[in-house]
Amino acid sequence: MLTVITFIIIFSLLIFLHELGHFLSARRFGVRVIEFGFGLPPRLFGVMRRDGEWTLVRSSYTPQTDDATIYSLNWIPFGGFVKLFGEDNEKEQGKGSMNEAPAWQRLVIVSAGVAMNVLLTVALFSVGFITGTPSVVEDDLSSRARVRDVRIQVVEVIPNSPAFSAHIAVGDTIRAMNGVSVDSINEFQNKTRSSEARPLALTIERDGASREISVTPQKLPQGGDVPLVGVGLIRTGIVSYPWYAAVFEGVRSTYYLAQHLIQSFITILITFMSTGSTQAVVSGPVGIAVLTGQVVQLGFPYVMQFAATLSLNLAILNYLPIPALDGGRVLFTLIEILRGKAVNRKWESITHTVGFALLLLLIAFVTYRDILRYGAGILQTLRSIIG
Repeated sequence: MLTVITFIIIFSLLIFLHELGHFLSARRFGVRVIEFGFGLPPRLFGVMRRDGEWTLVRSSYTPQTDDATIYSLNWIPFGGFVKLFGEDNEKEQGKGSMNEAPAWQRLVIVSAGVAMNVLLTVALFSVGFITGTPSVVEDDLSSRARVRDVRIQVVEVIPNSPAFSAHIAVGDTIRAMNGVSVDSINEFQNKTRSSEARPLALTIERDGASREISVTPQKLPQGGDVPLVGVGLIRTGIVSYPWYAAVFEGVRSTYYLAQHLIQSFITILITFMSTGSTQAVVSGPVGIAVLTGQVVQLGFPYVMQFAATLSLNLAILNYLPIPALDGGRVLFTLIEILRGKAVNRKWESITHTVGFALLLLLIAFVTYRDILRYGAGILQTLRSIIG
């Protein structure tokens, strides 16, 4: 239940702020907002302010020319939209029409949702750095940083190595070696190399529980003549900053994460175009919900990092030049600026409609794959809750 609630809160926040960006920028430039919808049609119900009073709107109600904005809740719970006057209908002309707004204002309105998601990412990272966020602790860490709960964690286990045979797993924390606490990766490596292939007693922490295991370093192909346990390690900790430095770190983390995500998307696209396949795993709402459950178990700081990463992913994906997405609308507007005249609104509308239909099919396909991948685990969880 906690997973479901957390997933709904995160997803709702990302969508609401994205659509709020479109809503506020449209209002700022005098473009009429016909409907501000949460979820995708058909409409469940809506409300609007008429003559100073809030009025309930039926699901079948068609907005009139002089109506105020309808705020609606729709049946399909994933997604949201802001319907602007004149956005997809060339016949909607006159005051408040999106068609009548200058190209630069339309670019701002369309891009405002993505901008809100980027700002949310910065805000989440900044708050995380104020309260403390899990990070890799390196030697060049800023002097303003405060670090607690430093640990040496396993990020790789070499197959057929002593660590593999001892069932050491990715995510384990190495707390001590031969009864002496381990505080650095160099310390662990030096003790391993000087062991001369004698058994080492390691204190391993996993899921809050500690256990003692014995491993005997061996010479592996990856290490030449040096005996190894067979693990890749990183030094992590909960890092926090003063508020004024946390904002800078939030911006910096957002920039580097965006750079990494964009490079990953490009690599995936190039690989797919050249080979016709990709090793990347694409997840839809079901897959994201499952990941949310895994992150919830790690604690609130990890949930904030997860939400920030999702928000930036949404921003980048939504800005791709694909019809029906914000990036597709930006592309048509840029073409208009370069040509010096608008693209035929009818054909643009048809293109976005087709793109939207294809996106729905993609979502359905990805959701189907997620159900096949995680269905058994979801059913088991539901049985445990019901039982």
